[in-house]
Amino acid sequence: MTMDQKSNYEDNKWEEPLLPQFAHLPVRTSVPRRSFPKFLAVFLGLFAAAFLCIVHVPVPFFGMSRMRAAEFHIPPDVVLVDCPSMSIDKSGTLATASFNYSVAAGEIFFVSRGGMSTGSVDVIPVEDTSDSDILEVDVRLRFSPPDLLRHVKVCRVRRADHEGHVGLGIFTERYRRHYEHHGFEVTVRVPPGLINALSTDMPLFKHHIDDLGESVLFESLSLRTSNMHIHVDSVAATSAVIETSNSAITGSYETSSSLELLTANAPIKVDVLMVHKGGEASNLSLHTSNAVISSSTMLEDRTGSGGKFTVAAHTVNGRIDMPFPSAPVNSRLKLKAETVIGSVSATMHPTYQGAFRASTYLARADVISNDVEDLEGKGRTRNVEITRLSGSFVQGFVSWSEEGRDYGEVELIAGLGRVTINI
Repeated sequence: MTMDQKSNYEDNKWEEPLLPQFAHLPVRTSVPRRSFPKFLAVFLGLFAAAFLCIVHVPVPFFGMSRMRAAEFHIPPDVVLVDCPSMSIDKSGTLATASFNYSVAAGEIFFVSRGGMSTGSVDVIPVEDTSDSDILEVDVRLRFSPPDLLRHVKVCRVRRADHEGHVGLGIFTERYRRHYEHHGFEVTVRVPPGLINALSTDMPLFKHHIDDLGESVLFESLSLRTSNMHIHVDSVAATSAVIETSNSAITGSYETSSSLELLTANAPIKVDVLMVHKGGEASNLSLHTSNAVISSSTMLEDRTGSGGKFTVAAHTVNGRIDMPFPSAPVNSRLKLKAETVIGSVSATMHPTYQGAFRASTYLARADVISNDVEDLEGKGRTRNVEITRLSGSFVQGFVSWSEEGRDYGEVELIAGLGRVTINI
């Protein structure tokens, strides 16, 4: 190396990088480029197959093509027997279907599910009483446009665990709400006599029962809906449950075992006949919230002993009014009525005997006693005894005899309202 070269080397040796510069080399993948479309096709095929298996799961039943579980909600305890096509009138806007059921069935039930399942249920007497063993059901649907019926199924059904429990199911697809229709009109025609059990589980269906109290006896009656009114002209049932929400319960009811009336944010205004035929007490239960309870309750005994009865009424923000216009001599009644905001009043029949108690917090509690005659005709004088009295609390006894003090119990409770017992 010459002296000049050595000098240049010494001047430039620190200008070289410590690490070599990155080279722009071609990038090679481990999979050939031409195999990617094949991979994508396989992936999409597997995804499509999995999607079809999940979404298009058929619900098996007789008499129609596949009904997809993703579109129709069938309750797990309901089995579809057949779903016949509805008949369409000449206008193309009215569809109908009819079904018959034997009253000897263990239960005749009605169920509905789906986004378009709404309408009314009317229970009326059968027109032709010559065939007294058949309960007739007619379904009507006014609709537009014509293809709406593709999203509607009206089916004969049965309970999964009871062969003898049969009925009607109305099912519509869950999310199809853009079709115009006037709701399903379900008319149930019942023959005179005994019906073992009739039940409905039909949200958004208004319920009406015609004047059947004198001609039909339901051993068991259950009417369940939501956001719709339930009205009964008259009905007789050994036991009954009437339930809705955000709408009223009204009408005339008769029971010989138990009657439950349940709603919320709406009133209960009823006339009730409680009949005791022996055994345990006949029961009446009324529950709502943010609304009034008004029940005129008559008591009747068919045992000759006076009968046993239990009545409970409860609301949160509303008054309670409980008159008892009739009751047998020597009847035994337990009544409890309670509200938080509102007044409570009960008017007892002169035959009532037993304890009474009325309490409130920010109002008065009163007992109003009237002179009455001895309904047994024995010339007795009724004894009314106040054992504790303050502005917001009163308790005592009323009786026609010494043993009558233990016959009944009346308790009225209000948080922010007046309480009154009329005896």
